[in-house]
Amino acid sequence: MFFLEVSVGQYLGVGGMSVVGQLAPIFKGVGYSAIMMVFLENVYYIIVITWTLFYLFNTFMDLPSLPWSDCSKGNGTWATVSCWAPESGIPYTESVAAMNNISEADTETAVEQFWRNEVLHASAGIEEIGEVQWDLFICL
Repeated sequence: MFFLEVSVGQYLGVGGMSVVGQLAPIFKGVGYSAIMMVFLENVYYIIVITWTLFYLFNTFMDLPSLPWSDCSKGNGTWATVSCWAPESGIPYTESVAAMNNISEADTETAVEQFWRNEVLHASAGIEEIGEVQWDLFICL
């Protein structure tokens, strides 16, 4: 489809935005919608690349282990009282979550809490917009 669009566009001497409108005037808006879709896809991919760079930089900040490998590394920043990492070797009965009467089913791993609280800074709901995350903005 892309090859056809480019070939016809070259033949007619127009760009991708107006090639469909040249062929059938009723479809004039197809080119504009295609440009808008490309723009939205680019915004999405830029955000995914930003998260990747953020994880990469955080990996090198805390070598030889990962910042999200243990709940104790996020105490006071991204780890809440419901954080419990079974792979850390601490039994649930001795964890901070158990001391705060949080059931084992309601706990979250350090990876989940790092993602939600440190990377996304997720709010309680859609009515809370939040603020610019400068560490992610720098990764752009």
